[in-house]
Amino acid sequence: MSDDIAPPMKDEDVVALVSEAIDTARHELRRSGAGSDDTTADVQQQPGITIDLGHRNIQHLPEEVIDIIKDEIER
Repeated sequence: MSDDIAPPMKDEDVVALVSEAIDTARHELRRSGAGSDDTTADVQQQPGITIDLGHRNIQHLPEEVIDIIKDEIER
């Protein structure tokens, strides 16, 4: 079973993964029109970006990742 465990990701791979995920999510938001300023829409929530990093064996989150996602984070 230990053969199924991926080695920890390198920092530069984590940065590339997050950058690509954010870019893809932004593209999808624009394509779907979810980011438009249409005030007649029934949806009251702002669109957001969700990225799933849970199954990537990330053991360290580089500071560059925080710089990439800081404007997208909502608590």
